[in-house]
Amino acid sequence: MQVNNEPLLSVEYDDTDTSETVFSRGRDRLLTVRYDASGRVVRVIPAGPLDGLNVSYDSQGRVSSWWRGDLAVSNGYDERTGLVVEHRLANKILRRFIYKTGNKVSVIQSIGVYCAIAATRLDHNSIKYAEQKAVR
Repeated sequence: MQVNNEPLLSVEYDDTDTSETVFSRGRDRLLTVRYDASGRVVRVIPAGPLDGLNVSYDSQGRVSSWWRGDLAVSNGYDERTGLVVEHRLANKILRRFIYKTGNKVSVIQSIGVYCAIAATRLDHNSIKYAEQKAVR
């Protein structure tokens, strides 16, 4: 990448470990992205003290989970439609998606730390939000 004809960033591909590395103008490594045999991102490794991001896929090629340090999120899919129906954080349901017609989400239920449930109803013609909160 160049700005005003000066190199700012460069990207190098390594086909031995199927990765791309982004370097600064001074050739400092900023970020490395590793891919699986299907070309999907499986690991993002930043330079410095930050934790990398890992991604895993199910047999259908969908993201089944991702994790970074102590944070891990997994996805649940509807077996019939293949649509994502929930996100889990540390084996607790974080968000549930309900589909009414086709592949448009009509309700998003968020389940919080204090057992508060918020449901957001989406009207795709004139986006309306209605929240319901359960008292602890």
